[in-house]
Amino acid sequence: MTIDAAITEASRSLKIAGIEQPTREARLLLAFVLDRPDSFIFAHPERELGTAEAERFGEAVRRRSLREPFHYIVGKREFYGLEFFVNPFVLIPRPETEIVVGEAIRTLEGLDRPRFIDLGTGSGCIAISILRNVKTAKGTASDISVEAIRVARSNAANLDVLDRVDLLATNILDAIGETRSDLVVSNPPYIAQIEIPTLQPEVRDHEPKHALTDGMDGSRVLERIIRDAPKRLRPGGRLLLEIGAGQAGLVKGMFDEKIWEDVHSIEDLQRIPRVISGRLFE
Repeated sequence: MTIDAAITEASRSLKIAGIEQPTREARLLLAFVLDRPDSFIFAHPERELGTAEAERFGEAVRRRSLREPFHYIVGKREFYGLEFFVNPFVLIPRPETEIVVGEAIRTLEGLDRPRFIDLGTGSGCIAISILRNVKTAKGTASDISVEAIRVARSNAANLDVLDRVDLLATNILDAIGETRSDLVVSNPPYIAQIEIPTLQPEVRDHEPKHALTDGMDGSRVLERIIRDAPKRLRPGGRLLLEIGAGQAGLVKGMFDEKIWEDVHSIEDLQRIPRVISGRLFE
């Protein structure tokens, strides 16, 4: 079977499965299987696939047709200009989360030996992206999942920041210690349990539930972080939280005006409030 014929057949299967861009994903899956850039697929439509190549491609298409996320199949995801290893133990990094990273970098730049805490680190994408861009920073990154911490450690090693981050398998702020930081940052589970059935199959059926929802209304973890963060922040330190659409008013109301100042939301490219930022009084 030629590349062109394989793409045509795979595109048909992916379209039937409900994949929005079936031809594009078929090309990218084949490029992954062949370990070639996607430009190779365009340039060599007549190339015959070997038996092993065709079998591997068929398996990748089968998995994607079952709505397994593309990035779990290929095992990687680009985020903030870096390549992260991902697997079903961690959320796939989203473009919206890059807003959190950008704000974190702006917060820490210029500080003398800045320190930060990343809660629910997952793949480590937030902490590692901060460390790659703020060379004097050191961080602590935690996750309740031991498997997620293994993924984060692998990514930290691959991206040469392992010596500047402490990775802990722990629940939220537990066991992080008493060292005060300049920043606490988190992309916590903020989706209400009742909304989980409405999510795309890729998310609902494959991504780790504990990283998506608190099992209740989606506000419990956010509330706890806001309540406990002052114990881990230096005076004037900042808290950055990614939130869901429609949560901005609720989350802003969780900040005690006697403790916090400059509490505001930051919009994503769709003009949806996506990040809440608050500064601890000095």
